[in-house]
Amino acid sequence: MGRAQKKLSDLNATQIHVTKKLIETRNLLLSTPQDSPPTREISRQLAILNKQAGDLVSEVFAAELALEAAKKVVVDRLVAAKKSKESSKSTAADTNATANTETNAPNSSVSGPDVPALPGVRPEPINP
Repeated sequence: MGRAQKKLSDLNATQIHVTKKLIETRNLLLSTPQDSPPTREISRQLAILNKQAGDLVSEVFAAELALEAAKKVVVDRLVAAKKSKESSKSTAADTNATANTETNAPNSSVSGPDVPALPGVRPEPINP
């Protein structure tokens, strides 16, 4: 994820720089008379900068998508790790509870003197 952030940051800085140069070149072209000798060179520079700016827009968009994908992978891994941790805790707790139940009440039954009757149900008579 760090590389994706760095790449996006670099592309944004490059895009800002190219945009500034593009604006300066366009302003220079507009301030130069059409029939002056440097007009052709300025027009060529402007065309190159326009191409670079267009390419950078695509690269920035791709870098933003890559960063979002990297963030999603990190979040998915964290969620999976958390679920795995909770699952292992739950399994350990279930194992401990089962072990405690087996050691504390080896002959326990559902209906016995220690189990209260459900409301509305008559308890079974105990015959010793």
